[in-house]
Amino acid sequence: MSDEQAVQVVEPKRQSIAVGARGLDLRSFEDMWRFATAVSKTPFVPKGMEKPETIMVAVQMGLELGISPMQALQNIAVINGKPSIYGDLAKGLVMASGLCESFKEWYESPPREKGAEDNRTAVCEVKRVGMEPLRREFSIADAKRAKLWGKAGPWTDYPARMLRWRAVGWAIRDGFPDVIKGIGIREEVEDWHTLPETGTVMPEMLEQPTITPEDLKPAEDQSVRPKDEPATTAETEATETTPADTAVEVQNLHTEVTELRTIKGISPREWLVKWKKGQADMTPQELVKTYIWLDSLPDKVEETQDAIED
Repeated sequence: MSDEQAVQVVEPKRQSIAVGARGLDLRSFEDMWRFATAVSKTPFVPKGMEKPETIMVAVQMGLELGISPMQALQNIAVINGKPSIYGDLAKGLVMASGLCESFKEWYESPPREKGAEDNRTAVCEVKRVGMEPLRREFSIADAKRAKLWGKAGPWTDYPARMLRWRAVGWAIRDGFPDVIKGIGIREEVEDWHTLPETGTVMPEMLEQPTITPEDLKPAEDQSVRPKDEPATTAETEATETTPADTAVEVQNLHTEVTELRTIKGISPREWLVKWKKGQADMTPQELVKTYIWLDSLPDKVEETQDAIED
């Protein structure tokens, strides 16, 4: 063979992907990759799933749920980094599983009286084969408590339907977790938020208020008494505090604050000084109690201030 002769390279012939009654029959990793690559070049891909890698993972999740590749692309959504499925698909999977004897949905309206509107409730009752009926409900009061009622989007445009989907979602997740493989339902997951520091997804109803020293102070009496009107005997007795009462309160607070750091072998004053200098940690609750204790003992305040300045 002469040097001028071209070397012919024969590439292995690609196997064709079989087509059945439900579309393409993906049987190998290469089949799935070829399908994902082809679909990524079409306008049929939902926003956020444009990459072949993402499409391939969605297809795999769909296969685990028992649905076709295109059904997976249209009914799986990624929210806050977690996959979820649309409520329509979740309900369809349950009803097609052969495990559901009954699936009922309805609304319960409150009596026509003022203040009863919040009791309007969406109800979903499901019965799994061999088990007792399972009832889940979600009311307007529940939506308000979770800060969902009036929220821009579907909760404003279709509030009744959103109440229904929340009840349906809870019934499906509690009654048929094996059918949906523990995957969240989109209509519920999209109402969650992500904490910026940790990336943890939590419902808004789990938010906890911040405790400040002002929150722990007794509320002031907001009633207004005429300037020349003396306080009643009952009010005077209620506001009077004996030296013995004050001593007991201070001692109790001192004991409580001291017990917080008994294991560290350090007094509350020394502990606060170290915290101020960045040499010790302290929770907001511990900090508040320590400050209140110091305020009850003026001499301790001066000692603490001197130690901090040193």
